Amino acid sequence: MISNTMRFNQKHYIVMTLDVEYVKVLVQDNKVHGAVLIGETDLEEVIENLILNGTDIASVKEDLLNPNLDLEDYYD
Repeated sequence: MISNTMRFNQKHYIVMTLDVEYVKVLVQDNKVHGAVLIGETDLEEVIENLILNGTDIASVKEDLLNPNLDLEDYYD
């Protein structure tokens, strides 16, 4: 589990999958602030980097967990 201990106001956005693996990403102000990754998601490193770098994800927020979008290539 990757998490940031910041307090959140009511303007947050949660993205999740309901498949074999489980991914839940907490986004606020177009930045990833936390995530729960269960199973073989291959997203651990890229999600951690998005959290630590405070990367603006506005351009991909709606498709953040779209399996056709390769986040590693997009943010590498």
